[in-house]
Amino acid sequence: MIQPISTKVAGFKEVNRPPWPTDEELEIANNSVMNSATVPLFCYGTFKNLKTLFDAMGGAAAGVIEREPATLDNYRHDVGTDGYSYLRKDPSESVPGYLVHLSPQEVQKTDRREQRYKREWVTLKDGTKAWAYMIKLVDVGEM
Repeated sequence: MIQPISTKVAGFKEVNRPPWPTDEELEIANNSVMNSATVPLFCYGTFKNLKTLFDAMGGAAAGVIEREPATLDNYRHDVGTDGYSYLRKDPSESVPGYLVHLSPQEVQKTDRREQRYKREWVTLKDGTKAWAYMIKLVDVGEM
């Protein structure tokens, strides 16, 4: 069983989640996905709004962004006192959102905007694998 990591940073604590993938694992995943025509991304917070997603890409998209309803089981969507959304493991909850397919360049632009987050592979309710932005640290006051 993977044990959740505990990182101690003054005023912050790690969200209860498995350890981050190693840099090598991320590089392999990034290279395989970023070399594909489109990248699946699960949008659950502000990116559910297509204008916000479009703005995160610098106001330029390679094509029309289409979204389809999607659900991520075993997580809960929370919003911290700072207004940032994050996902927290919770086996009794599910998070509604949308699945979008972006170009690798568009994902790199959203990565620059989402610096408080790290992309992580998730499996959606229908079995689809997609990236989702998981927050790195949350303020203890939010818990």
